[in-house]
Parts: sequence; structure tokens; C-alpha cells
Amino acid sequence: RSVAVPCMSDEEDEVVSATGPTHDPYPLPILSLVKKARDENGLRFDDQLRYRQYCTRRLRRLRESLKFKHGKGKKFVRNTIPDDPQDVRFLYLPMFETERAWSYAMQRKEDNATAAEESCRVRAHSIRKFAKAVKNASALLELCKIHCDA
Repeated sequence: RSVAVPCMSDEEDEVVSATGPTHDPYPLPILSLVKKARDENGLRFDDQLRYRQYCTRRLRRLRESLKFKHGKGKKFVRNTIPDDPQDVRFLYLPMFETERAWSYAMQRKEDNATAAEESCRVRAHSIRKFAKAVKNASALLELCKIHCDA
């Protein structure tokens, strides 16, 4: 039996064996990590741009430390999270991708609300970003069901 886990790309699905991972369950305190990141990086003052930039920098640092890059220059290769990640930081990737998409959607929504005339294109863009955040959160949930303790 296998469990389908949605990955970050639109065209591929990652399949994980239900026999279980080869590591002990990871402790992943998602709520405390996210709350600390939000408080320290702009959301205490409702600065969505600053928080989104932090999430982008954090994702870049995570990918570099995990040697999980997307190729060089024009040779872009979409990487998917391994079936059996041997480092808990692989689970941080969908968490911060979710936070980045959510923050960008909130920023666009707030900018559109304060504009002189609301734009339906900006509203549609923020809805797409919210949908992306939901997709990434679902992927994180599936990964946590398999690889985390709580």
C-alpha cells in the first residue's frame, strides 16, 4: 500500500511507501516555529512584506544547507522532497513555502483594500496565492503524518 503525497510541483506526485520511514519520528513543533518566526520578522507590526522576504531568505538558506538546489543558471530542475528524508529540515521547506505564499496573499489583499479603486486582478492573484498556501500546507500535513511524532 502506498500513500500519495502532493509535492511542490504541479505535474508530479510523490509516492511514499506505507512500510514506514527508516528514521525515528521527528519532533516538529510547527506552531512554535511559525509563531516565533512571525513575531521576530515583521508580523508583530503587520508588515507582510518583511515577513515574506524573511521566508524567502530562510528557504534559500535551507536549500543551500541541505544541498537541495534547483540547478545552475538557466538549467532549472524541480526538486521534490525525498521519500525518506534523513533530516528534519526537509520538512521545514513546505512549512516556509506555505508561510511565504500566505504572507504574499495577505500583502496583496491589504494593498488592494487600501487602494483607491479595488482591482479584480489583484484579488484573483491573492486568491491563487491562498490556494497555493493551502496546497503546500496539505503537503506538509501528509509529510508530518508519515515522518513526525505528533
